[in-house]
Amino acid sequence: MSLLTVANLTKAFGGLVANREVSFTLAEGEILGIIGPNGAGKTCLFNCITGFLQVDTGTVHFQGREITNQPPHAISRSGIARTFQLVRAMPDMTVLENVMIGAFCRLEHTDAAREKALDVLRFTGLLEKRDVRARELPIAIQKRMELARALATDPKLLMLDEVMSGLTGQETAEAVELLKRIHGQCEITLLLIEHVMEVIMPLSHRVIVLDQGVKIAEGLPSEIANTPRVIEAYLGEKYARSQKH
Repeated sequence: MSLLTVANLTKAFGGLVANREVSFTLAEGEILGIIGPNGAGKTCLFNCITGFLQVDTGTVHFQGREITNQPPHAISRSGIARTFQLVRAMPDMTVLENVMIGAFCRLEHTDAAREKALDVLRFTGLLEKRDVRARELPIAIQKRMELARALATDPKLLMLDEVMSGLTGQETAEAVELLKRIHGQCEITLLLIEHVMEVIMPLSHRVIVLDQGVKIAEGLPSEIANTPRVIEAYLGEKYARSQKH
């Protein structure tokens, strides 16, 4: 049984169809990448799955239970956590306090939430930043903090929306290593949107390609890199040639 099943999901804004009958499954323990040009409907798909947007037609099932159009807090409690393209932090709260917000998804008492948050900060390498206010952090640390907050909810599925964007090469490499540890040590399934092909292709077990709201390809990264329609819509000939050497 798949962990996540999206079936014929459609979302429109007036005459603009952002997602058109998108379907895919995600197995437990898998890393699934979603790529596509700007405006392809990737973030809209994330928003529909996690309850931030209402699905027009189609269904979303998680662990065999339908969660279509449930509110975000209910979907979070079901075991799905996410990050956002633009970091959503409480700027005047500390790193520890921001991560405790995630811990309160499962824990009622402040002391327990604090201990959970501290454990996550240790795992993500942010313990030394615990007393720094979020607004004082550089973008790479803000993104890691948001990732830590998502981990503090104890998810079974972690959905990452361009977690590498705006990072330097070294910061990107560190983020990739952290994702590998989250997947391997924490046994969390990953669904990620990313524009950095040199990151998402080696990291993903499978890749889905969206273009103008439609799923145009799905398969192994090596297959996707050599699919003519994907090359035309997104990757370009230069990237395709680089994969042959």
